[in-house]
Amino acid sequence: MSIDWGDAPTWVAGAFAAAAAYYTRGMLKSQRQQIDEQREFIREQSANLALERQALRAQAEERRVAHARQISASWFGGMVRVLNASDAPITDVTAMFGERESVKGHEVVPAGIGDHELLSGEYDMPVDVIGAGRTYAFAAPEEGVEGTVCVLFSDEDGQRWRLGVDGKLESAPEEGVEAVRASEA
Repeated sequence: MSIDWGDAPTWVAGAFAAAAAYYTRGMLKSQRQQIDEQREFIREQSANLALERQALRAQAEERRVAHARQISASWFGGMVRVLNASDAPITDVTAMFGERESVKGHEVVPAGIGDHELLSGEYDMPVDVIGAGRTYAFAAPEEGVEGTVCVLFSDEDGQRWRLGVDGKLESAPEEGVEAVRASEA
């Protein structure tokens, strides 16, 4: 009995099929490796983007509060003195003495070297604008002061802030004076 090994063309076709299978296997392995590398690259990029997003949010927050940090409030002689040391005006400025709002505000005007400062003008609450580099003083109500002494104001972007005479700065609700009264109660 003799084995029929086929003819030469069948053998050649079989060899090419085996070579194609081997090549395909190598290509699939290479593609799988490339896909794994791409997945790792995407993971690294996602982590980098998350860090960049976090840094951008921190920078945006810093820019948001930079103007407000240049405002100071101090308590002396029954008055709150508000200094706008920034390059931009602040608006809707109100001094709060516990639950009570100051009735009037006065611009503080330097009288000269060695002289006392003068109070100029009398402005109803809230004071519409305190310009860059200006100082205002707000008198405590005649009834006295009970509670936290602070200043409410809006920055150049319209963000509302609450600044205590202790230097504590925090974002204030849009309701302003009413919200401060509610938080004091």
